[in-house]
Amino acid sequence: RAALMVAAVRDSPTYLSGTVYAELLEYSGGFLREAASRVGAVVGLHADWMFNNNSNPDVEGFRHAISHTPVLLGTSVDDFVVPPAQTWSNFLHVRSPVKIYINMNEGYDGHREPILYGYEAPWVAMFAQAFAGRNHTARGLLYGDCEACLRHSALFAHQQEQEGDVHNRSDVAVMLCGSSAATGMSIAWPPEDATACEAMPPT
Repeated sequence: RAALMVAAVRDSPTYLSGTVYAELLEYSGGFLREAASRVGAVVGLHADWMFNNNSNPDVEGFRHAISHTPVLLGTSVDDFVVPPAQTWSNFLHVRSPVKIYINMNEGYDGHREPILYGYEAPWVAMFAQAFAGRNHTARGLLYGDCEACLRHSALFAHQQEQEGDVHNRSDVAVMLCGSSAATGMSIAWPPEDATACEAMPPT
């Protein structure tokens, strides 16, 4: 949750306003807000659901807050602490043009998997290099369709053939939203779920 909160502070001057944290953000010349402004990208693995008041002190302020910061969110089918549907909900409320969602089916330890096994490590490494380090090769491996590209390298959740609005589904395995490093063209993959990149769910 901390990573998503930092991204929200970076992109939205109103996030956390009206909470006890607002004064802290402006303390001593606003150095915490200045630090947030230097963040190049954020990663949330099995992150808390941001629409629970126990996890997020400004639920309403978060809904449209992340608008520019690149975001990678990862989960797994056996996470029963923060189920994939909640991570998907977080993803849908991120408005950044660059965002990636991965739902893995590695079958090991659910919520604790990043600590014990770290199967998402290639995604995290490439994402950080691509957007914090501005590495075009890493960006190509994230969004491309080459043999070595990451869309072909992970065991994703089995995506059911569910019908209806993608915002109301919980079976999505992977969603890549961004643009090509080579051409600058927008990418939404898989294309049948492209509205998850472009549109917000109903509030």
